[in-house]
Amino acid sequence: MKPSKFVPYYERQLGRALGADERDAITEARGKSVGKRDAVKAMRAALLKMVPEAHAKTRIFDLTQRSGDNAPAFQPSEFAPVAAQDP
Repeated sequence: MKPSKFVPYYERQLGRALGADERDAITEARGKSVGKRDAVKAMRAALLKMVPEAHAKTRIFDLTQRSGDNAPAFQPSEFAPVAAQDP
């Protein structure tokens, strides 16, 4: 993940805008990791210190919507018949 995409990503994950103190902690962590390859790890660690639930919220998909076993069977009677076209 690019450091520039970090804040928008976690705002979407948390469902809210990050506060000023959270953004300051992220900026400080990014500043300390300049020249290193672990900027995102440092930013994530700083955010987790302030917001422990940042990684607790995961996306849970409703598997019944995606499973073919639970999908409704095709019912041809639900569709109106197509009129025959004369050439």
